Amino acid sequence: MQVTCNITGEVKRIPTCCLSFSNYNNDSISPCRTCACGCPQASQPPVCSTNASAMLLPFGALTLAPVNRTNQILAWAGLTHKPVPNPLPCPDNCGVNINWHIVSDYSKGWSARMTLLNWSNVTYPDWYAVVEMDKAYPGLQQAYSFNATKVPAALTNNTINNTFILQGLPGLNYLIAEQNLTSGKLQSILSFTKGPTPGIEVMLGDGYPTKLWFNGDECVLPEFIPTSAATMRITAPTILMSALVSVIAVFVMLG
Repeated sequence: MQVTCNITGEVKRIPTCCLSFSNYNNDSISPCRTCACGCPQASQPPVCSTNASAMLLPFGALTLAPVNRTNQILAWAGLTHKPVPNPLPCPDNCGVNINWHIVSDYSKGWSARMTLLNWSNVTYPDWYAVVEMDKAYPGLQQAYSFNATKVPAALTNNTINNTFILQGLPGLNYLIAEQNLTSGKLQSILSFTKGPTPGIEVMLGDGYPTKLWFNGDECVLPEFIPTSAATMRITAPTILMSALVSVIAVFVMLG
């Protein structure tokens, strides 16, 4: 018997899911990347740019079917004076969109809301997600509509200490497919404490996943995290004080 072996390159899997990031201090969502799960064929209308960065989304657009978002995105971009590329960027073309939204951030803890939106024709019974958070992991307390389980470092020979698994509780473990341009939808709040994570900068990036897998497929991260108005609130008193000092100095000079 003769055996012949062929060496082949690794087959690159096309992603099936992507993430968007948002927080309570920002009026827009950092969206899934352009063509995150593949680009449309050149012959398929409408014509779109595969190179342009995805446009910021208003919150209302997140639950609209991707084919119905354009008018709302353009109207919102006009109101907020945001640039509009021509042609518009292609959609992400992902079946599952996951939005990670930071709901609160206070001195002793913070919380996030994870929303699963299924725009595919595939139903996911007994779904699961694996979330990697390099900075926030030690502070995870619980998920309320999902079941959150930390992966013990001992199971990975102490090589992983930043990962937890999310699964749906009974009644929330079945992510239905899109129906009539309405996505399947599940969501849960997750709470974190800051005790085990001193110095964590939640709004500056530490409060977002560094990697996430849905049903074993690694999801594509957005290109950037949403900026926060927190720095504006911090610097505003300084600016006001500087202006006041300048006014006083002018009066002294005039006097």
